[in-house]
Amino acid sequence: MKIRDLKKGKEQPFTVFSAISNLYYEPDDQALLVLGIYHDQRGVYRYDRTTQKVEQILLEPEKSYINDFQMMTK
Repeated sequence: MKIRDLKKGKEQPFTVFSAISNLYYEPDDQALLVLGIYHDQRGVYRYDRTTQKVEQILLEPEKSYINDFQMMTK
C-alpha cells in the first residue's frame, strides 16, 4: 500500500503497520484511522500524516475480534 507523504509530497510505501484490515481518511485528510496490527497488537489506531505518530484508539480485547469499524461524522 502507498500513501502520499505530506512533508515530501510524494507517494511512498506505507509500512507503519504490519497488517491493515480497514483504513479511513479523517475528513481533513491529515490523519488515517486504521484497523490493523501495530507492534504485534491488533486494534484501531489513528496515524497522523503530518507528525507520523500513531495513537491507539481501541485495542482488540483478548479472546475477541474487531471485525470492522465505520467512520461517522456529524
